[in-house]
Amino acid sequence: MTNSVADRFISKIRGYKKIDRVRGIRASVYTTYNEVWIYVLYSGGTKQGKYWFGIDTRNVEEWSQQKSVIFCFLCGDEDTVAFVPDHKLVEWFKGVEPNRKGQWMITIALKNGKLTLHASAERQFDLTPYLNRFDFISKTIPVPAQRQMIRKKATDDSSDVIDAIKSNPDLSGDSLHDRVIDMIAQIGKWSGYVPAKGCKVPPDSPYAIDIVWLERDLIELAVEVQVGGNETEAKDRLVHAKRFGARKIVVVSKAESIKRLKEICRYEPELKNWLEIWSLSKVYRMYLAGQQFFDLFQPFERQEWSKEIREVLMVYEVLYYNGWVEPGAYYLMGSAEGDSAEEAAQVSLTGITIQVRETFRLDPADVEDAQIQETLYLVPREGLIPLRTFARPS
Repeated sequence: MTNSVADRFISKIRGYKKIDRVRGIRASVYTTYNEVWIYVLYSGGTKQGKYWFGIDTRNVEEWSQQKSVIFCFLCGDEDTVAFVPDHKLVEWFKGVEPNRKGQWMITIALKNGKLTLHASAERQFDLTPYLNRFDFISKTIPVPAQRQMIRKKATDDSSDVIDAIKSNPDLSGDSLHDRVIDMIAQIGKWSGYVPAKGCKVPPDSPYAIDIVWLERDLIELAVEVQVGGNETEAKDRLVHAKRFGARKIVVVSKAESIKRLKEICRYEPELKNWLEIWSLSKVYRMYLAGQQFFDLFQPFERQEWSKEIREVLMVYEVLYYNGWVEPGAYYLMGSAEGDSAEEAAQVSLTGITIQVRETFRLDPADVEDAQIQETLYLVPREGLIPLRTFARPS
């Protein structure tokens, strides 16, 4: 389990109750002394919204004879936790045979916006009544407001996207606003336009557009970046840009500004049929994809003499994420080649699946091929930067 997630979860309890690790037990089991034991399990989850856990049935039997045990399934982070009492878990898995290692293999997945625990293919249980139930541990801990269970995807304007933009070494600017402008400027340059930041049209205009793309001194695109400040001022600048010939007008906005932008722009004749509002994450994904494309495209443009005929294929490293262990870990399983990631996956998928199964002794009766394949990842070899690159010679 990643310490940061565990620590943040335990700190929530520690704010109300004294809590410590149970001595003599290797697993992440905690005690609140006079009440219950807490078994903390973490899964980072897959892109499909599935979280996998393994529970040793011998531990369930042994611990429940000493104390009431609450199994805390941390699904992705410390804010989405299913608190399942030991007696309820035993009830759900009654008649379900453990694997040869004595484990129940548990899958928790999103279904219709709710977390569902899969005890077997035929037995599934809604975890809504058990979500974030800190009061199961102690009545002195209040029940927090239930969070909406539709998880935030990477395409949302989450703090992760904002942090990634702020820390990207290829972007310049002291603020998020300036870095987004620089990102759009780079995209425009790749696309063959001349980007101009803080552009005034005409030069004596009181309005400066955040970023424009020019072609033959004509404005092809005018963009306002709305990550703070006044939405009305951004609207006025785009109206001005449209009046002076901008062919396309766009606002790049944080999610919380979109509703207000729509309200103030819907009755502007110059904007209501032309304006597009793009999210930060959408533009950042476009930036990353463009950056990757042109990094690959540049060697194609170059003309070089070579002694031998060269064959150029993409090489990918294949990673397997093992979420059955604590902490979850990625394992390098080998490499795959192909003209594209899809081709590399098609060529190597069967062999890598077999390799994972043999390496980790995964019984087909417990773990299907599809479950293994959901946690396989291709990483472009060019995207890996070995630390030895920076090592000082001894």
